[in-house]
Amino acid sequence: MTQLNFLADENFPKSSIVFLRNKGHKVKSIKEEFPGTDDERVLSIASIEKLILLTFDRDYSDLIYKNKLNLPSSLIFFRMNLTNQEGDLPAKILMNLIKEEKIDLSNKFIVIQPNKIRIKPLQE
Repeated sequence: MTQLNFLADENFPKSSIVFLRNKGHKVKSIKEEFPGTDDERVLSIASIEKLILLTFDRDYSDLIYKNKLNLPSSLIFFRMNLTNQEGDLPAKILMNLIKEEKIDLSNKFIVIQPNKIRIKPLQE
């Protein structure tokens, strides 16, 4: 599998970041490098560095589609509640999508829910 380059939003679980790194992917973490950064700056970092943004924050949809702000390489929005013991679940779901479903992550807005996945282009 090709190495992917991610930007984990501040709300993305640390155990999922570690899981992805252990699988050989590059994961830049807002919580580790830029704590307290606002959403617009996060989008800017993802856009400039061509990173796939991983988040649990629904505000990015408005920033991208309504405000037409900087686009990341892709954005993956996890719309789910996690227990403390499920912190690596987002990373496992993501790796399964890439490996088993063979989903192309370039220029996509992906919403992952417990029993549903929606994919649409970032630019419409």
